[in-house]
Amino acid sequence: RDSSVADGILAPAAVMSSLITLPLLGYVLSVAIEYARDLLAVVLRMLGLQTIACSARHLWVRRVFGRSSPEVLVAVELALQCGENMRACHGLQGDVSWKGEGSSIDPVTQTDEENERIVQEGIRRAFPKHALIGEEASAAGGLPELTDAPTWIVDPIDGTANFVHGNPLCVVSIGQCIGRVPVLGVVYDPHMDELFVAVRGRG
Repeated sequence: RDSSVADGILAPAAVMSSLITLPLLGYVLSVAIEYARDLLAVVLRMLGLQTIACSARHLWVRRVFGRSSPEVLVAVELALQCGENMRACHGLQGDVSWKGEGSSIDPVTQTDEENERIVQEGIRRAFPKHALIGEEASAAGGLPELTDAPTWIVDPIDGTANFVHGNPLCVVSIGQCIGRVPVLGVVYDPHMDELFVAVRGRG
């Protein structure tokens, strides 16, 4: 009888222990996978294969959006390309010019212009009828009017002043408006390898 009483006490305790242990093991495993993934990214970066690391890490975009939003997939791919360009040039910006007459606080680098070209060519190739407003082209030639047509709005290096001074607080920002309403946005931080995607109506 004493044994059955003990079993009756220990059985729920064992169940409770399992309920606590399983989530804890899951958390530990997820943390270990995250660290392993980051370590792989570092190794690939050292081998000159950083683009592979970025693409592999952000495959979730394809799983989430699939074929339902080709615009998102194109924007993400272009943001990753621009981010790789930023990493390759960070600390080696070369010539820096300044926007506007006598301005000393709004720099533009060759990397800004190269990133904008990457996005322009990619958008025109994928969506030839879409309009595009780029920060650097707009600064040079004036801001075009935003119409109801599908329009991409691009900041090739959001935080150029930080980029110029070697501060990693700078990102690639790509958005799209339809009917003058923002419908998607992609922000990529190449230094932290963090990607943020938002789509109207889908979070």
